[in-house]
Amino acid sequence: MRDLLDEIDAAAAARIYFLALSGALTVPDIAGALGNESGEAVPSRYDAWVRANLPRWADDADLLRQYRNAVLHQHRGALRPEKGRPRLIWIEPHAGERMHMVRSEDFLMIDVRSFCAEMTSAARAWMARERANPIFKRNLAASFRRHPKGLERAIVGRPVIA
Repeated sequence: MRDLLDEIDAAAAARIYFLALSGALTVPDIAGALGNESGEAVPSRYDAWVRANLPRWADDADLLRQYRNAVLHQHRGALRPEKGRPRLIWIEPHAGERMHMVRSEDFLMIDVRSFCAEMTSAARAWMARERANPIFKRNLAASFRRHPKGLERAIVGRPVIA
């Protein structure tokens, strides 16, 4: 997961916002799975992780998860209209201006770089707290990650992701 967090930060710094945002929106799902006995992602764990680790989003954890679904699975920028549910608008940095977590009746405007940085920072802090948890350790060892020297019995001597 550390590699993913590093690449989210790198993508945001390089202004590759679609990839940075897509990656950031997956973090609570991955963290929820890493902390789950079964090692599987479930919606309630996404929401619980957001509430516990991103206090600014605590009241909107399910909204964030629904946007994750819309963005990653349907490439949609809006949910079906519901009264009282704002549309999330991701703002790219512009001439030193920053608009982050500005809510109107219909919209919630979020600075994409700030959101990605908050997500990766929260995940790193969570990982540090969980490092002694045997469930976390077991699931992290089995997770999708970079192997800088290859993968034994497959490819040795060159980096692979598996």
